[in-house]
Amino acid sequence: MSRLVSDAESETVSFYLAEAATSLKKAVDALGCSEHASAEQVARLFLIDGMVAHFQKDDAEARISFAVARELAPELWNHDFGEKARAIYESAESAEGAPTRLVFHNLGGADQVRVDGRVQGRSVRVEPGRHLLQVGPGPARFARVLDIPPGAVVEINLPEIVPEYDADNAVVTRTTRSRPILPEHSGGEPRGWVAAVLTGGFGGSGQTIRRPGTFLDDDSSAGAVVGAATFGSLPIVGPVGVQWDVGAPVQLPTAHPEVQGGLSASLGAVSMLGGVAVQSITVVEGGEKRSFLAMQPQIGALYLGPDVPLDVSAMLGWSPSTTQARARAGYSLVPMGPVALRIGADLAWYQAHLIEENPGARRATAGVWRAAGQVGLAWRS
Repeated sequence: MSRLVSDAESETVSFYLAEAATSLKKAVDALGCSEHASAEQVARLFLIDGMVAHFQKDDAEARISFAVARELAPELWNHDFGEKARAIYESAESAEGAPTRLVFHNLGGADQVRVDGRVQGRSVRVEPGRHLLQVGPGPARFARVLDIPPGAVVEINLPEIVPEYDADNAVVTRTTRSRPILPEHSGGEPRGWVAAVLTGGFGGSGQTIRRPGTFLDDDSSAGAVVGAATFGSLPIVGPVGVQWDVGAPVQLPTAHPEVQGGLSASLGAVSMLGGVAVQSITVVEGGEKRSFLAMQPQIGALYLGPDVPLDVSAMLGWSPSTTQARARAGYSLVPMGPVALRIGADLAWYQAHLIEENPGARRATAGVWRAAGQVGLAWRS
């Protein structure tokens, strides 16, 4: 149980809330077949539960769990959670109202009842609010997180005592509502997101000429692509933020640097992106390669999974002389403190139309494309 709670704490600090939810649920399940938890262990579990709710912009839920943690272990805190959450934690108060009586069915003669790590008698009265209930002779055979209403009677049907205990047989009735250890994501303020990756894959470049000649002729090449990139989005004021995408992919031996930047507008898990991109294009003139920069406006969207560390983005750009399309997706696998290992895929296509200055002269169409994998680090605020 302690390891699972530690995992949940690390995942919460790294903002992997779905993983934290899973770890906390497993920790509660583990308490149904392990030694009774201490009050400090229960406090730590509820502290992390409250932090997840806070990060999900549900401070009402956060205060309920914080109140339990603060009552059990007032000095317990993780400074990585931040001062804003600390203020909410210190102001959290227990629910008011008359105590509620717990009535147990199938309570064994050797069973011990513990609420929030504290031993109770056979007749149990608890204050309203959130509580961790464990029942069993040691180790426990039943554990649940309950939201107890004030001044009521809550009946708890324990599983019958059999050699092989099935926790799913336990049913709690007449509680005010059913709540998982972690609430679902409810949106909220925009989140910052930054990634730095290495790229490897396959790509190509080339040109086609409307009227080929000795100086300008059709040309194409393809081969391995390697490079590095950084991209992300950071909030500035309200839903408005900045976004960027800077890369240096190299189709050996030619580099095709690309820079894109602009503004973002958060709509929850999805952000709309807009800006300007500058892309390097290579043409062959008289057998010699010459690179130039082409610019065009772009629009797109970025999706950041609220409950899973998934990112998906797409950008489209157009001007009278250029066209671009790009798609990227990634998944952050392994939390490593404030960042996580990210793997992903990147698809890009860019085309530019070039016309000689003399009227009626030849027209060239040059392009760059690639399909690549990515590996690197990602961070979320």
